[in-house]
Amino acid sequence: MLRIAICDDELPTCVQIQQIISQFAEQTKQPMTTEIFLSSEKFIEQVNREHFDLIFLDIEMENYNGVEVGIYLRETLDNQTIHIVYISWSESYCLELFEIRPTNFLKKPLNEGKIIREIKKVHKLIFRIVKIWIYIAYLCKKSYILKAKEEMSGLLQHVMRIYFMGNFLILRHI
Repeated sequence: MLRIAICDDELPTCVQIQQIISQFAEQTKQPMTTEIFLSSEKFIEQVNREHFDLIFLDIEMENYNGVEVGIYLRETLDNQTIHIVYISWSESYCLELFEIRPTNFLKKPLNEGKIIREIKKVHKLIFRIVKIWIYIAYLCKKSYILKAKEEMSGLLQHVMRIYFMGNFLILRHI
């Protein structure tokens, strides 16, 4: 399941992104959850307790702006795997964002096609990580228990047991 946070102090923008994600999830039958945060403080509180795969993050917010939130994620929490898509009316912050390594920057007003493109990109990247873990386990030719870190992928949030039955690989949640 892809866990997506939307952090913007403009409710209409949050609702727009959430509706696009919901429609896309329904059309593609891919499980996705979204959570809206109307302030950077609320997001920071939650991200300390919960994993997100992707965040659509406004830059211009009160108290902590999106750049500060990105630095908090990367440096304080050492979360190098959350995909950050910055959104803003202004492009003036673009150079500051390189240090944070965002997945992308979208200029408001937002475009449905661009939001869907970002979701597809993140989904593809996460599945590559899962495939690598499965391939490594397959090469070992043993029964393993893998505990995937929540930072690695929202798809492997549980302990999994991998069994080898001849040429077949069986994954089971414990």
